[in-house]
Amino acid sequence: MVAGCFVIATVTWGLGFYGTGLYLAYLVGQRGFTTSAVSAGITVYFWCSAVLIMSTGPWLDRAGPRRFTTLGTVALVLSVAAIARADELWKFYAALALMAVSWTTLTSSAIQTILAPWFIRKRGLALSIALTGASFGGIAVVPLLSTATRFLGHRDGLTWTALALGALMLLVIGRCFVREPRLVGQHPDGDARSEGVVAGPAADGGGSWPLRRVLSSPVFLSICVAFSVALTVQVGFLTHQISMLQPVLGAQGAAWAVGWTTVSAVVGRLIAGALMDRVERRTLAALNFVSQAAGLALVAEARGAPRVLTACVLAGLSVGNAITFAGLLIQREFPASEFNRVNRLAVGIGQVCYACGPLLFGFLREQSGGYALPLYLSAIAAAGSAVIVWVGRPRGNQLRQVAD
Repeated sequence: MVAGCFVIATVTWGLGFYGTGLYLAYLVGQRGFTTSAVSAGITVYFWCSAVLIMSTGPWLDRAGPRRFTTLGTVALVLSVAAIARADELWKFYAALALMAVSWTTLTSSAIQTILAPWFIRKRGLALSIALTGASFGGIAVVPLLSTATRFLGHRDGLTWTALALGALMLLVIGRCFVREPRLVGQHPDGDARSEGVVAGPAADGGGSWPLRRVLSSPVFLSICVAFSVALTVQVGFLTHQISMLQPVLGAQGAAWAVGWTTVSAVVGRLIAGALMDRVERRTLAALNFVSQAAGLALVAEARGAPRVLTACVLAGLSVGNAITFAGLLIQREFPASEFNRVNRLAVGIGQVCYACGPLLFGFLREQSGGYALPLYLSAIAAAGSAVIVWVGRPRGNQLRQVAD
């Protein structure tokens, strides 16, 4: 299950997140679209998928992992092929609408739903390993897309790469995914017998935790605000990273810096996964945001190549964990029967926010004439996220309410 989710995350983030930079360059350079029009489409794409994540939860629970991941795979392949053939702006927007379906059914909230029945005690480690595929997508899929387009052209290169990766995903889905462990004679966490713990979140019910109660919960608000802010900063930084580093490192050096940032994200995930069951989760999340703040501040201060690369590595340690920790905190601090619904709500709100990250970074750069201001403000925001997630940990009556 974990290996299958790793593959799904690798391909989905590679084609649906990191690949958007390549699509933008292709559509602007060869199709003549404006940068602002393409960027606006990508922002709306994330907004649409956020709405779908928050509204399609009950259907995903009923459909089961094989059905909804198969739907998402087909949508992902068709959307990339459509982008490759988009000779008018409306066709690109239509392709992104289809890609929003794949993002809804194949990314973090879906993967957490798939793994929830299989892991309870070891869920932190399982999710860290599975979602490492998201970072690996930037390492493996984007160079594959770039190579294919160089030899086959953008239209055929994008299409054939998407078809090949889609076939791999369908093979993995058919061989790896099962709704819950009892169907194959197993128990959660690989235990020899059930320990009497609920195997995972039940289908969305929401009887004891209606939407109004969730949105007014200080525990939920601390998670949602902290991670929404941190992800907005993160996506803005990653989108503009090459542009901000080129004056210091050159085009090739900036590309290497992005690579080191992605590798660091993989390392950060594995470290967090190893510590997840040994260190209190809110403490670990706060330390993650402190690392993000320090890395961003150092990028703003760094002048030479060694210091810039060191700063990128430090900032990268937090990149992968920002999409993992929120769900793990929700698992610990909300009833199991409410996990799917509360987690999807947090993911959807976070996505609405982080879709604005590139626009905010760009606006601040234009207003200040450089990247120092957005980097310093981002560091302050990340430090604020650390404070919020730490101060917002449940205590006393809040813990009893969750238990109830």
